[in-house]
Amino acid sequence: MRIQALDKARGVVLIIMAIDHAKEMIGKNIIFSGEFWNRNFPFYEDSFLFFTRLIAHICAPSFAFMMGLSMILLTHANNVKWQDEVKLWKYFCLRGFILILFEYLIFAPLWSFAFKDPSIIFRFAVISMLGSLMILISFLVKRHWSIQVIVMLLSIFIPPFIISLGELDAKNINFLLNILFVPDGQYFIYSVFPYFGIGILGLLFGKILIKKEKMAFTLLPILGAVFIALFIFSRLWGDLYFNLKNPVSLNDSNWWSFFYMIKYPPSLTYLLFTLGIFFLLFSIIYFIDKIGSNKIIIVSKFLEVANVYGKSTFFFYAAHLFILCLLGVLILDILKWSSITDVAYGWIIALIIIYPLCKWYRDFKKKKNENSLWRML
Repeated sequence: MRIQALDKARGVVLIIMAIDHAKEMIGKNIIFSGEFWNRNFPFYEDSFLFFTRLIAHICAPSFAFMMGLSMILLTHANNVKWQDEVKLWKYFCLRGFILILFEYLIFAPLWSFAFKDPSIIFRFAVISMLGSLMILISFLVKRHWSIQVIVMLLSIFIPPFIISLGELDAKNINFLLNILFVPDGQYFIYSVFPYFGIGILGLLFGKILIKKEKMAFTLLPILGAVFIALFIFSRLWGDLYFNLKNPVSLNDSNWWSFFYMIKYPPSLTYLLFTLGIFFLLFSIIYFIDKIGSNKIIIVSKFLEVANVYGKSTFFFYAAHLFILCLLGVLILDILKWSSITDVAYGWIIALIIIYPLCKWYRDFKKKKNENSLWRML
């Protein structure tokens, strides 16, 4: 079972992600990031810079949700072949391991080169987190929904509880806490458990989608609106548990400081906002698909491009890092340009170069045997 809107939504999120990475690779001198629970918040004086960062916040939770959703859809499509659950585990565990391997062998060294920081090579970042999710979720795919709900809630609500106790500092955070719940910001950027819960949420949505597609996409925008309302509540009246910092420390004189959120690990406020926005975005794309996007030519063309990107997600990620890294060397290091306009040009150039490459890779992958490792990337 393949949902075209899922590929398009994934492609849109990839395009948004590329904006953020273009800023990091090309505009290192003008951007801020690193919304960590244990650091001073990076306040923004420029609204455009901040809102390009804000919209990029949706990427990690969206990818985690779509991973869980894709896994249950793939399991449903291979129901006969994967009646033996061990085959399912082997497939997803291998894919997850490949993601982690690529993180440390290719992606982390690229980031390390771009930032001239050798420690980044050892960093547990977003691809490692997603690979770990795939491995963990594989053991829950065929469990009863009640077990999935319990694990989801524990995964999401335990990390803020640990931080809200107020007893953590650099001296008493160990490896296990880092990788599961609370990142240290140096070697661990994304902790697994909060996103594990989001992946399970995607899996649960997929279960509804398989049985009642119309109902699933009727509920999704409602859930998105509820999440946005809860975000507003948590930002106005939430405490340390919701925000992972004293709310007062997340405010400055700029009106957009209302949207300041802790991303590492994802605070409840952050998850409510990002998932709320993504659920609304996904719903809009789905309904445009249903009524026919060809009625709006610009939207139709954009979603066609997004669809190509979304069907080659891993390849897009790898290609965009290579290209942005090279553009960073050319634009920033050689030409000494680093304005937000230069970042925008770099982002557009990267997307233009990647498009035919993704089309080629999509067609190349289709020709491979279903057991080929290429089909896993």
